Amino acid sequence: MARRYYPPERLGALTDGVFAIALTLLVLELKLPDQPPTGLTLLEILVEDWHPFLGWLISFIVLARFWMIQHDTASSIARCSSRTALINFIFLATISFVPFTAHLVGIYEVDEPSALQIFAVLVAINALVLGWFV
Repeated sequence: MARRYYPPERLGALTDGVFAIALTLLVLELKLPDQPPTGLTLLEILVEDWHPFLGWLISFIVLARFWMIQHDTASSIARCSSRTALINFIFLATISFVPFTAHLVGIYEVDEPSALQIFAVLVAINALVLGWFV
């Protein structure tokens, strides 16, 4: 059976699309504060409810770094085999869970160890699959 090859541009386009959606979902999880109680300013409410912003910031930095590594690696590919595409699909599947875990950190805050552990395990899985891709 002959091995199939694809243009590497298609791999990059798909990857860019998944990352763009994941980054968009991250920011959509940042909710506007409810009507402030009397005596509190908007700034005080935002400072008090900083956990979702921390989840967004960390996730955005992680996704940006993963995209840069994947993009750098994929840009050196002359032809994309079906095996390479499969590994990239697995990588993109793990990337698609980042907004969910970032939202967990935002909801359960930094005080809940299991939310941070789930996020950390996912980042480790992302890194391992990206290493496999590289």
